Amino acid sequence: MNSLVYRNDVKKAFRILFGQQITYSEAVLNYIQPSGIKSAFREQVKMIHPDQAVKEGISEDEASIKFQELYDAYRLLLEIKTGKTFRTGVDQTGTVYSHHTRPSPSPASAPVKDFYYCGTQLPNHKLRFGEFLFYSKAISWCTLIAAIVYKKKADDQKMGQYFIEQNILTERDLFRYLALQSAHNKQIEKKNT
Repeated sequence: MNSLVYRNDVKKAFRILFGQQITYSEAVLNYIQPSGIKSAFREQVKMIHPDQAVKEGISEDEASIKFQELYDAYRLLLEIKTGKTFRTGVDQTGTVYSHHTRPSPSPASAPVKDFYYCGTQLPNHKLRFGEFLFYSKAISWCTLIAAIVYKKKADDQKMGQYFIEQNILTERDLFRYLALQSAHNKQIEKKNT
């Protein structure tokens, strides 16, 4: 999944769940606890409950659509905070997967758990490009491993090409992350001298 699309989904989910009460930022998302997400969900559900919707003049169909949007937002934010799987999808072969149990790119291997980095800071050492993407929450662990395998098999290919071919990053995203990685590594190098 393109990291920009993923971030936009997170922002949208945040707005649906918390409304205008809290302004979205990465810092706020890191600060909010799962209990706060659950509490906000319960409060929002009270407002769109069918009995309440009728009082507010909202049709059952509208209430159902609003509830589904609210529930999807709740699941996405809770997944980010807890690391538990809620989302499912279909891969290119038509196989249904759950986000954290997507089959690994290697056809011979069994399904593995996938996850995104949940920390708030980059490690305090130089990072290779794939590591930087993982710690920047742009790619998942399985995506990093798949890119490393791809790079090993095609010695003359750059890892960035893999991310572009797989529609994980655009060229613009790729260059932006390369610049950020370079700045991070220079900062670490400067700190260590």
